Amino acid sequence: MRNILESEIFPLLPIHIAELLKNISTSYLLYLEEIRLRLMRPLMLVIENKDYMIAHDGSITKEHNRAYIVTKDDISKTFQFVSQCSV
Repeated sequence: MRNILESEIFPLLPIHIAELLKNISTSYLLYLEEIRLRLMRPLMLVIENKDYMIAHDGSITKEHNRAYIVTKDDISKTFQFVSQCSV
């Protein structure tokens, strides 16, 4: 699973977000269903139908004030990477 993430998913994300996600334990990533990027909201992972916030150090947190907050630039870069700048 980690190989697929690193080769196919992480390249579509801004580098600093991909780096945060690389710190997540493989035991969580095995069951990853969704990476949720919403403007001015915490970076979230959906794992086995449960939401997890990602902190600035790449750890999983339940504390909103520790969560990495997704920026407009994060969403814009992700959109550019996914669309290969063709939109």
